[in-house]
Amino acid sequence: MGAPNVVRGKSHSGNIAARDLAERGVLDVLSSDYVPLSLLYAPFVLADEIEGLSLPKRLPW
Repeated sequence: MGAPNVVRGKSHSGNIAARDLAERGVLDVLSSDYVPLSLLYAPFVLADEIEGLSLPKRLPW
């Protein structure tokens, strides 16, 4: 899913929100080709807003 989708809280084209997929435990990868900074910010958003998702679980390293 797109990291900008996480930061915005919704898809810009009306598709499912990445946060909804993260809550269901099926979001594996974040990517971005037009807002690279969102790749750094999105894991913090997910860890802050979704109960049970800690920051270490959101970062790939």
